[in-house]
Amino acid sequence: MKTKQLIVLLLLSLALASCGGGGGGDGDAETPQPDPGSGDETVTFPKEISLSSFTGSATINEGTLRTTRFSSVNISTKRARSRTTVNVAAGGETISAKSFLRAQFTAKRPTATLHTNMRWKGTLLSSINLSASTEMRVTLRVREVTSTGSLGSEVFSQQLERDGIGSGLKSVEILNVNDNVNRGFQLNLIEGRQYRAEVELECRLKVDGISLALIDCNAESDDRGVYITSMSVEWDIGTCPAGDTRTGCVN
Repeated sequence: MKTKQLIVLLLLSLALASCGGGGGGDGDAETPQPDPGSGDETVTFPKEISLSSFTGSATINEGTLRTTRFSSVNISTKRARSRTTVNVAAGGETISAKSFLRAQFTAKRPTATLHTNMRWKGTLLSSINLSASTEMRVTLRVREVTSTGSLGSEVFSQQLERDGIGSGLKSVEILNVNDNVNRGFQLNLIEGRQYRAEVELECRLKVDGISLALIDCNAESDDRGVYITSMSVEWDIGTCPAGDTRTGCVN
């Protein structure tokens, strides 16, 4: 009987030894985890956005025997037009007509480049013998848009064109304006805020004395005006904080 008990105890000891008491020691294998820095970076926004959804304003169509003022925009062709004409002007009178093309965007980074490709054309004419001036102006600017939709501070402004006929004229003078710009402008922004890029075309006349002759700023008829070929914002991503996986980041 004692021999049978010893055999049973021996068999139980062998069985326990073969099972090994699983304590989860240092030799246990772990499931490999992917390297967070490997593989393709996650694209969270485009590095460059095209400003194609333009709006316009300041449509004017006024005319009298003394003066005319006209401005309009064509959103589909991204064209702005303006014109001012004086036939009879009072001393010190200034006549102006403006048109605007605008596009809104959200800042994805604190610094960016506004790429602008546009052209403009106009004709200035004066046929008086008194002091007068006529100008065609093209201005590019960027302004903040507040949470309520109103305009905030101006963060960028560049006068691309300011050409005209000066005062003290003694005979008829005609000046043709025809130019373009295709370059980038640096912007300093606040990430996450809304901004509005705006192109302004202005025709402006000023007569110092009473005039009975023609003064004209024509950026309206035929193929005159301002045409936006393209406009885009490129984010200057550069070196990013650790863990930032946006396109172009260098960690």
